[in-house]
Amino acid sequence: MKGPAARLHELSWQYAREAIFMADVDTREIASANPQAEKLLGYSEQELLGQPIEHLHPVWERERVRDSYRRAIEAPTLVTGFHFQRKDGTVFPVEISPSESFHAGGRLFAVALVRDISELVSRDAQLATKAFALRAYAHATIALSRARSKGHLVQAVCEAITRDSPFLVAFVGIDGDHPKRLIRLIAQAGPSLNAVKKIFKRYKLSSDEKAPTGKGPTGFALRSGTVQVANDTQVDGPYVWPREFSHRLAVRSVIAVPFRFEKRRACLSVYSSHPHAFGPDVVDALENLATHIEVGIRQFRQRGRLHTERREREAAQRDLTTALGRVVEALAVAMETRDPYTVGHQTRVAQIAAAIAKEMGWPEHQIESLSLAALVHDVGKIAIPAEVLANPRKLTKAQWALIQEHPEIGYQILKDIPFRWPVADIVRQHHERQDGSGYPFGLKGDEILPGARILAVADTLEAYYSHRPYRPGYGLDAALLEIERQAGIQLDSQIVHVCTSMFRERGFVMPQLHAAEGHLK
Repeated sequence: MKGPAARLHELSWQYAREAIFMADVDTREIASANPQAEKLLGYSEQELLGQPIEHLHPVWERERVRDSYRRAIEAPTLVTGFHFQRKDGTVFPVEISPSESFHAGGRLFAVALVRDISELVSRDAQLATKAFALRAYAHATIALSRARSKGHLVQAVCEAITRDSPFLVAFVGIDGDHPKRLIRLIAQAGPSLNAVKKIFKRYKLSSDEKAPTGKGPTGFALRSGTVQVANDTQVDGPYVWPREFSHRLAVRSVIAVPFRFEKRRACLSVYSSHPHAFGPDVVDALENLATHIEVGIRQFRQRGRLHTERREREAAQRDLTTALGRVVEALAVAMETRDPYTVGHQTRVAQIAAAIAKEMGWPEHQIESLSLAALVHDVGKIAIPAEVLANPRKLTKAQWALIQEHPEIGYQILKDIPFRWPVADIVRQHHERQDGSGYPFGLKGDEILPGARILAVADTLEAYYSHRPYRPGYGLDAALLEIERQAGIQLDSQIVHVCTSMFRERGFVMPQLHAAEGHLK
């Protein structure tokens, strides 16, 4: 009979939630695979046995797998950036956690846990698309306020939508007076613009439902006056267009947003190479852009009424600030869904930081700037694997190096968004420390922005107060003592004093976990 330990190993192998493979280190041949591995790939264990480990990957990755296999065994760490290929040919992204090698029966083996991360990759892609939409909206709104003519205004919107984004092309067309209801393009931009122009030259866009090009989203939008979204051009749906649109241009999803261009029907259309690229946040941003085009056109017709134009531009700026705040809050909430152990962390840090700034007599607009920065100070963790964020054990050097990249990644995500305040720079510096021991630049004292110094105190306090996967929360009293211990060394002494006095003497209460909604009000 098998002993308890052997039976436990057998059950762990049999019922593990993750796919597990054991391979010969020298030959790279698969020696065993658990039932979850069979389920993941669609092969039986017998079909897998003896196969080189790289044959689990698509052909274009196999050479890279062979090159990195031995390195991964010699220094086990979480491996990303690879794909597996199922028996039916489908390819999907994976995370691989290899073990240290061990001897058995005179041979050297290693075990690897493999997880399908298709959902995670898809969610991250959606977050990235939201960030692109936010930048496009911000740049386009500024362009609207600076436009010199109607043509310049519409062209600037198309360029803003396609700048540093996943969108292939954006164009604005007007339903003309042509007998065949051909659409007149008045602005177009994007990395695939030349290819689009060639196709548009061959297939004249039309709003006529009987014309071949009138059956796509743009034609539908112009006729119905409603937003049209084709989530995946490779799936049958209500829209029809020449195959060159989806095949030659690699168009996978399309949105068409109708609006009024003076007295004519017009449409803002955007093509993407990704399916389902136009989620609710992106649709909302593009609808707002179309509305602002209408407002901009009206402004050019009312140049004589300077006071009205000024009020509308100020309203556009307020709309931009409100939109930025709402999308930033949504991005913060979406970020925290990847790290369930720190849900509410960014929101609480934002509330603590805002309270400290208010105690220090900061003006309202600077407090709003700090609040926005605090709400997304950890947005750079989007690029860090979820397993590293929720790791209940001590991080390896490689994992810690990944964590330390998040302020710079957050800065890169936010730097092109035209906030009126240095939000991106505050995010970049929130792990800098008074004595120069912080990162990414090792700044000291007054070299660090005041907002970043306040954020560092609020972030440290909340981190010690709250539960983490690797330790229980310290509670408020211990957390306050901890930031006092760091005062003048890593944290700004004045800010620490304001913070501790705020809690101990003024009765400020640690914010409870809740959604970010209403935080900036």
